Amino acid sequence: MCKRKKGPQYQISPKQQTLTQVYDKATKFKIDDKRQTKITHLVAKMVCVDGQPLNLVENRGFKELIEHLEPRFTMPTRKTLSNVIVPAMYESTVKSVEVQLQDAEFVAVTTDLWTSVANTDFLSVTAHYVTKEFVLHHVCLEVIPFPEVSHTAENISKFITSLLEKWGLLQKVVAIVRDNARNLVAGLELSPFQHTSCLAHTLQLVLKEGFLNNKIINNLVSSSKKIVGHFKHSARATKVLKTCQITAGVVQHRLIHDEPTRWNTTLHMFKRLHEQKKAIVLACAELNIPELSNSLWTLMENVIPILEVFDSVTTHISSDHVTVAEVIPLTNLIENELQKPAPAGSGLQGLKNDLLSSIKIRFKDLENSQILTSATLLDPRFKAAPFKDEAKCEAAKKKTVGGSIRSTNS
Repeated sequence: MCKRKKGPQYQISPKQQTLTQVYDKATKFKIDDKRQTKITHLVAKMVCVDGQPLNLVENRGFKELIEHLEPRFTMPTRKTLSNVIVPAMYESTVKSVEVQLQDAEFVAVTTDLWTSVANTDFLSVTAHYVTKEFVLHHVCLEVIPFPEVSHTAENISKFITSLLEKWGLLQKVVAIVRDNARNLVAGLELSPFQHTSCLAHTLQLVLKEGFLNNKIINNLVSSSKKIVGHFKHSARATKVLKTCQITAGVVQHRLIHDEPTRWNTTLHMFKRLHEQKKAIVLACAELNIPELSNSLWTLMENVIPILEVFDSVTTHISSDHVTVAEVIPLTNLIENELQKPAPAGSGLQGLKNDLLSSIKIRFKDLENSQILTSATLLDPRFKAAPFKDEAKCEAAKKKTVGGSIRSTNS
């Protein structure tokens, strides 16, 4: 019986494109084409959301990328982007936010008044509210130039009030969180709104008073900065340090310099120096430059855990799910850590006492603030547990049950 031979295998070639299809792929979208509009919107959104410069649409590399992905798309000009597309997106977003805020029964606000590097004063206002489904939302309403020349309490009060009125929030605001600037505090005192200080900003003031102004710590900071500065600004020293890192078997990390306006960078500088101690000692000996004394190394090692308490709290409260209900518990946590005795002979007990004293001064009225006490009592994680003064706790319970936060001045 003979077997039938299989015929040759043929591959089916893709269907040849029509002239119309070829023409369509080479033809630019019309200005009102939905695909042109969609891509234009996404480009503008990327500029806004990612903080990209407006001239991105003029950059050669970006234009080549878009041309490759969609040859039919026509890139908008920078002028069109800034004068037409972005303003239209802003108006659309404003209307969407206004609808969201209409459904919010209560709104909390955070605000800050600051000066840019170009010496322009800006005021920011952010609204925070919970939906009926108990989902927490945050909406930045304004980041706009402060028009008044003088930052008087009256000008600040009028400006913030007018902004909240513009957004229809005058009757919905239950509290405003602000920094400790005297003019901003005084301005909100003149307004009808409850207000409380930002925990992170207050902790920064505590550290400035109790830590950065300490003579022993100042010596440690200045000596550490000299070490870091030498390795940062000398190519030879950097190479020697890398060699010593390999010899000492430590991770090849760069040293960190602190920033005067951010206290936690001092902690980061200390931690990196402590991590690189073996390599730094070897490098300083080879370069014949002074290193930290044994007492300063020991002081640094003992200081790091103290600063880490403040750093962990600051990092925690910087997230977008934290509420003022945590102010009293977190402040108590810091106090409890500072009340623990310092290691014998470390010389840090005085520092701990200074920080604790500053904490007690800065946060002395926590249990008298109806904003904070009501939030703590109503939070099922805490209720009355964090209170130290039973009488104040009972008074807070009565105010919380019997009255509106908005109608009572703390």
